[in-house]
Amino acid sequence: MVPVYKDRRFCDCTTDSCDCGETLKEYEWVWDTNSADPESIVLSCQNRETLFHPRSSQGTTAIRGTTPFKSGHVYYWEVKMLSTLYGTDVVVGVGTKNAMLNTENYCSLVGNDKESWGYSYRGRRHHNGEEWSYGNRYDQGSIIGVKLDMWNGNLEFYLNRKPL
Repeated sequence: MVPVYKDRRFCDCTTDSCDCGETLKEYEWVWDTNSADPESIVLSCQNRETLFHPRSSQGTTAIRGTTPFKSGHVYYWEVKMLSTLYGTDVVVGVGTKNAMLNTENYCSLVGNDKESWGYSYRGRRHHNGEEWSYGNRYDQGSIIGVKLDMWNGNLEFYLNRKPL
């Protein structure tokens, strides 16, 4: 059963589980252990789940997936928010191989430079250090979809499987 969409929640998340009606059991990519700062990121569930700043935060960090994107392809993936979101920002997006992954500052890291683009839990779009109003806020139980069209050079975000 897929829970009914209400407000920002889509999934029925508790501290022990998060059911969003997924049926996919095979994954083409996972989080890249080589890009994970071991002091700031803990990976679990065969590198499909990540916990940022498990002990304390000394700045902002990000992580990459394992598969680089190729021109002439269209990609879509989803990130499910398993816990309550708080802090300076939580941003889902894409970046080039030169995108910054760590800083001692507290900031919206994905989209903080010209090498990355992101959608913030505050409902803002980020790129090159600038931000714009984009969509609704999201929180625990939300699913953020990312559609990257490397054929036409387009990036689109989804909130709870609805395009923004």
